Amino acid sequence: YHVSDLRTQLGRIIGLEQCMPAVLIGAGHLGSVIAVNIDFPAYGFYLTGIFDIVPTVCGQVLGGLTVQHMTQLSDFCEQVHPAAAVLCIPEHAAQAVADDLVHLGVHGFWNFSHCDLEVDRNTIQVENVHLGDSLMALSYRLHQDGGNE
Repeated sequence: YHVSDLRTQLGRIIGLEQCMPAVLIGAGHLGSVIAVNIDFPAYGFYLTGIFDIVPTVCGQVLGGLTVQHMTQLSDFCEQVHPAAAVLCIPEHAAQAVADDLVHLGVHGFWNFSHCDLEVDRNTIQVENVHLGDSLMALSYRLHQDGGNE
């Protein structure tokens, strides 16, 4: 196989050639790391806005974008029409924010909020990321391979 040709074809199949707009909600520790270190266009998205409720976080620049207050999210979504949202917010706030975003036209979530969102799975796509699960999987594999010696 010609790896570069294969990569190009897979990118077309997955839809990486047409980047979709996304917003990041929650610019705390995890959100900041994601905003600065994830190459969104390499995965089919471009980050258009970052939002938080903490006044001292708002106004900071992360990954070239200025963090805006959540009160600006509705107007922003009406103008930009993000397809997806990255949720890096506490579990207790995630469902309400997701519901608001669905009403604003978002139809995909990369959810780091340590809860499973309740949305219409026929129209809304959700990728829940439970970091503890992957750490537990690593622990299991190390114990199975004798890595605890």
